[in-house]
Amino acid sequence: MTNYNETTNMKDILQDIIANKRIEVERQKQAVRLQTLLGMGGERLEHPARSMRAALAASSSGIIAEFKRKSPSKGWLHPDAAIADVLPAYEKGGASACPDRFELFRGVLR
Repeated sequence: MTNYNETTNMKDILQDIIANKRIEVERQKQAVRLQTLLGMGGERLEHPARSMRAALAASSSGIIAEFKRKSPSKGWLHPDAAIADVLPAYEKGGASACPDRFELFRGVLR
């Protein structure tokens, strides 16, 4: 059972994470103009966005697969992997959705 002090500490940690993320987002906004980010999206931005919420609601598994070429802790995992080849395998394995935010920016902002 979680006591009051543990709950308060978790709330404090969450508030710190939120505050730090807001600072990070502001710094990124200053470092990279919106037009630059939109240009990085290429033809992907010409297609309507798909709803992850809808995909998960329609799913029996609720699995969210992550396409990742590089890990902060492990380095390169699969540098030559093509998302178009990997996603059908994820779907066949039962994944309902796969966010593409990592593919879109490819670590350029870091």
